[in-house]
Amino acid sequence: MTQSPITEDQILNPEELEKEEESDYFDYFFDEPGSEPGKLNIEPDAKPSRIVLIDYDQSHAIRKVDVTPNALIPYLGTNTISWMDIQGLGSERVLK
Repeated sequence: MTQSPITEDQILNPEELEKEEESDYFDYFFDEPGSEPGKLNIEPDAKPSRIVLIDYDQSHAIRKVDVTPNALIPYLGTNTISWMDIQGLGSERVLK
């Protein structure tokens, strides 16, 4: 199988590539002008946040739903693997 050669119009010069990357960045993420750093912008129709914990090792596995952030603290100091899954982005209190 042979590849066709790259033509001159298929090559992006560095300036065009930089403009393309910059536009992709600004299309993806933006803060509202004048907003505080770290402010969460929660959509009015966002589902309430809930935390699901999965904790496991070779001998056991548990799954807990609707866990509070404080209930996750004891899992930080264990030798197990702990996953925290945040479902829904509508509760600022949970997300912070």
